Amino acid sequence: KEIGFSFYWSLKMIAIIMVSIEIVKKISKNNILALSGGLALAFAPAMMWWFSTAVADGYIYGLTVVILFGYYMQNLEWRIWKKLLIAIGISIALLGFVFVFYPAFQVPFGFLMAVFILIDFIKAFKKLKIQDYIIMLTTIIFCLALVLRFAIISWGDIQTMMSTVYPGHREELGGNLTTENLIQYIVNIFFPYTGRIENTCEPSTHIYSLTALIILLITYFKNIKENKKQQDFSVITLLTILYVVYFIWEYVGFNKLISKITFMYFSPAIRCNIILGIIGVLLSIAMVQKAEKNKYFTRLQGILITLVVIVFTYIIVKNSAYGTFFNTLKYIIAFTILAALIYFLIMGKTKLWSATIIGIAIISGCTVNPIAVGIAPVTDTTIAKEIRKIAAENSEELWIGNSNITGQYLIANGVKCLNGVNNYPNFGWLSIVDPEKKFNEVYNRFAHISISLSKETNFELVGQDSYTA
Repeated sequence: KEIGFSFYWSLKMIAIIMVSIEIVKKISKNNILALSGGLALAFAPAMMWWFSTAVADGYIYGLTVVILFGYYMQNLEWRIWKKLLIAIGISIALLGFVFVFYPAFQVPFGFLMAVFILIDFIKAFKKLKIQDYIIMLTTIIFCLALVLRFAIISWGDIQTMMSTVYPGHREELGGNLTTENLIQYIVNIFFPYTGRIENTCEPSTHIYSLTALIILLITYFKNIKENKKQQDFSVITLLTILYVVYFIWEYVGFNKLISKITFMYFSPAIRCNIILGIIGVLLSIAMVQKAEKNKYFTRLQGILITLVVIVFTYIIVKNSAYGTFFNTLKYIIAFTILAALIYFLIMGKTKLWSATIIGIAIISGCTVNPIAVGIAPVTDTTIAKEIRKIAAENSEELWIGNSNITGQYLIANGVKCLNGVNNYPNFGWLSIVDPEKKFNEVYNRFAHISISLSKETNFELVGQDSYTA
């Protein structure tokens, strides 16, 4: 068990670093930026706090598809056996992405994937041969066939999931993020070291200077005639368009028709914010190169812009829900880092900006998931041994945990447990305790389930994906 868990966890960490570096290389050929940008993406709080979930899995599989497709299109002269190997890799990664089954992340991330795939396809379109079309078509048919087979086998479960209150009947319209979400990246620096945030995963994000990025993008597109001739213009333009669209989705929202047509109704604004952060980091990497080359601002202008942004951000933070989170030391640390991010980006100081985001990655991301040796805390505690001892004598008995965490702990020790985390409702026991379905709206969902013993049956919704029975 320990070897298997170690392999899974370590391979995932290696994979997330590799794909992050590779996707940055599609934006920049600068090795320093590829490394620093890759680490900024891989160790972003949004990735590390969601590392053991479908978010990180979808990110790795999705970017693997993009990267392998790009290598295929850039090397059309390769021999067919190499192309077939890439096609097999794409098939594995594409199926992995599909079977993540987390549309809240997959839908907006799928559009980001489409941007890179479309650009690579258009660039190589005229060089494609019949064998390339056959390989691509075969890959698509193979993947569709396996997805169809899975759908047929699991149709009952799929229907159960789609008929749930959450996420099956979720119809998001976006537009529910606030000013607090704009400044969360500042607070993320302290998340691994403070216990004052109840659910750290939700506000976790990518750390970059939104204001400095907007200033550089406006400056860049002011010279659109000249920039159109450059090789990276199309990728910067499409990423910027997608960035603006997602920004509108998060802070303004779409009407019901557009959200349905784009499938964005699957994605809550807070989850789409992860993809917005990925694009923000990628565009920051592109813009720091442009600023270095074109010298958009003088040193004095850079200092003034940095000071204005710092003061403006301080006022927002001070008057936000995070105002009480900060003390004097936190303000000094946070705004020193922010000033460096802004100034080095605006001035195109590539090496200094790279050093800053690597430092941020170490501070805010690397320390999120602690290094662990073995799984003794799960399997070798006194209570774990007692659980297995009782289970060995009563193998058919059903257990419950008083919380979803203890429920999962029971499952990890090999017993049949009623609660924990249920991907879809277990109507077998729910119909017994609630035959009239009085609490269907509460338990008909993907849920983290806590159970407490009581004289009367009651279900209380704690969050969209959590209830107490």
